[in-house]
Amino acid sequence: DCKVHLCATCSAKIHSTKALQKHVIGPYHPPTVAVPCPNHPDESVSLFVDDLGLCVCAKCVTNGLYQAHKATPIRDAALAKKKELLSAVRGLADLCAPAGDPASKAKGDLRRYFATLRKMLDQREAEMLAEAEALAGKLGEQSPAKPIPPAVTSLVGETRRLLSLSSDADVIQ
Repeated sequence: DCKVHLCATCSAKIHSTKALQKHVIGPYHPPTVAVPCPNHPDESVSLFVDDLGLCVCAKCVTNGLYQAHKATPIRDAALAKKKELLSAVRGLADLCAPAGDPASKAKGDLRRYFATLRKMLDQREAEMLAEAEALAGKLGEQSPAKPIPPAVTSLVGETRRLLSLSSDADVIQ
């Protein structure tokens, strides 16, 4: 209805407003414009000379000035350039995105660090308790006059060390 040539994305965006939703949308046919070759005015440009950034006709590439250069069909070169530009725009958008509050990020990092530390401590506690249970069973079999095995002494020492780490973690929180 509006007689405006738009791509599908732009048409959908513009016609999303209530006033334009009743428009009948037909297929988009981009206009074809013949651009004359700068070296052969009777020919239309059809190739893009990659290293020079020029649009030329087939004569220029097959037997003319640009025989030694790599040339790509204009449509393929345009699509490649479009991808390159979209990638650059996404990169700029990422750079321009708000970085967030540095203090909030640091707090989140600390929370994740201590959550990991708590998991490690819980796991080690479970292992040590299992070892202590096993040793307690062995001690029950021994006579009370025998000395405490070094493994039990080592477990008690490691438990104290872990408890001091745990109390340090509580202070940091």
